[in-house]
Amino acid sequence: MLVSQLSSKPFVDPGGGGDMPTPETTTTIGGGTRSTTTLSKPAGTVSGDKLYAGLVHYDSAETWTPPAGWTQVGQTQDADGWTYLTVFSKTAGASEPTSYGFVLSSSNYTSGNMIRVSGATEVPHVTNSGGAPGSDILLKGLTTTLANCLLLAFAASYSTAVGTTNEGSWTIESAGDGGYSNCYSNTNLATAGTEGDTDCGSNDFAWASYTIALAPA
Repeated sequence: MLVSQLSSKPFVDPGGGGDMPTPETTTTIGGGTRSTTTLSKPAGTVSGDKLYAGLVHYDSAETWTPPAGWTQVGQTQDADGWTYLTVFSKTAGASEPTSYGFVLSSSNYTSGNMIRVSGATEVPHVTNSGGAPGSDILLKGLTTTLANCLLLAFAASYSTAVGTTNEGSWTIESAGDGGYSNCYSNTNLATAGTEGDTDCGSNDFAWASYTIALAPA
């Protein structure tokens, strides 16, 4: 159901070099009707880690207000407005709270995932996708011009679970709400190049996905 899609294009080399960023610990929150969606801080978070939260809500366009220090990376939705996926990021400081509350403009059914990544520099390159009922769920690939890039993907579905297992070259890091709200990582791009789309199978209702490239710090 998702209609907006960003075309894949090379991102600018941030000049960090080094080893591939490492996906570390995750936290999730199961589905429920609420106005504030609270995700616990991933275990082991230290200053300089990148935190990413993928938040899902359904049925209507709403606005998220993130906690202090969080920045919205982007939002995507399916074409019919059933599944909304919003991604936020934060660089951890020396002192972080034990949890983070993301406030929706009105009470709605929500779920979410948060992942901690070490050794990463965020680059301004993302891609998103989505589909109508009956279309295959896709984890979107990216083209990079820098070696050792980690790809992160968040995916959500309205009616049929995205799944709870690895998909192609993607490793599932967390499966929120029984697999309806997931986070994946992909370490295929040890050398600069293109990682294509991955088909997760057909879905009987709306879905959305969002992919982010992270370069070495």
